[in-house]
Amino acid sequence: MDLSSAPMGNSPQSALSLSATPIALEPVAVVGIALKFPGDADTPEAFWKLLLDGRCTVTDVPPDRWNVNTFYHPDPDRHDSSHQDIMTLKQSLTVATGYR
Repeated sequence: MDLSSAPMGNSPQSALSLSATPIALEPVAVVGIALKFPGDADTPEAFWKLLLDGRCTVTDVPPDRWNVNTFYHPDPDRHDSSHQDIMTLKQSLTVATGYR
């Protein structure tokens, strides 16, 4: 699409002219796709099977994922310190289910 002759500026006239300019549709090709599935599922089909089987893929966060020491603070009462109870999703769901 050649925009070299498109009106420039911030005036209402240039905005009107630009919006009235027909835009040519050009083909687009999707070259690839990338997905990250939990556990050992490496395809959409394997992920679907994992869901149907009801498998749990919750694991500990790898220690090289981020520097956990940046979340440490010596004051355990500080609201963003690592001393606070931090639960995994599985623990949180277990606690929530226990209250029902």
